[in-house]
Amino acid sequence: MPTLFYPIEDLGRGQTTESQEFNVLSTKDVDVVLVQYAFDSTGGLVPAQLEYTIGTQTIPVNGIYKGESITIKFRNVSAGTHRLVIHNAAIDINGAYGNGYIYY
Repeated sequence: MPTLFYPIEDLGRGQTTESQEFNVLSTKDVDVVLVQYAFDSTGGLVPAQLEYTIGTQTIPVNGIYKGESITIKFRNVSAGTHRLVIHNAAIDINGAYGNGYIYY
């Protein structure tokens, strides 16, 4: 199963970033194993509020996943070229950080 790494570096409120393109050869589930966290205005560690999207499917993930990862699953992703889109949905944090692997 191919994998693709992506980073999240200081993703500000309302900002979006994307992974590199990846090619799904036939309709299948796509797993994303990720870590994410954020800092408040005083530099304290707080839960990141990120939305992960592939195609028309969006999965919100709220929490601090720094020392451990979480896996999210996109069901029945169609064949073709895709990107993982990551949006910072928080309204009260400075920046979100993390990374992950896309298994497709």
